[in-house]
Amino acid sequence: MEPLSTLGLWGDGDEVFAIEDAFKSIGVKLPVEDAAGWVTVGDLWRSVTRVSPATAKQDEAWNNFRQALSEETCVNWELVTPETTLLDGRGHSVLQRMFFWMRERLSHRNG
Repeated sequence: MEPLSTLGLWGDGDEVFAIEDAFKSIGVKLPVEDAAGWVTVGDLWRSVTRVSPATAKQDEAWNNFRQALSEETCVNWELVTPETTLLDGRGHSVLQRMFFWMRERLSHRNG
């Protein structure tokens, strides 16, 4: 079987839930400050390794992360690779705007 080229998220909000679920599945706080650079699953995983290197080294973390990330679109998580794109090409700018909005909201609530 070939690796997935995309998770098939559309940029209509489903990506936010999928990404939040992936980070929750491994017990890592969502680093919204990295969101502008998230295009692929590998980009997300680099954020994990940055904010929680110990978690990234755990045997099951990568599999749990991919599995949780894939539940929103019901794709086979085992085919998800670091090169798998998050969105299907229709909404990367929407993803960026959504996470910028979340970061602003969190900073106002915590500030």
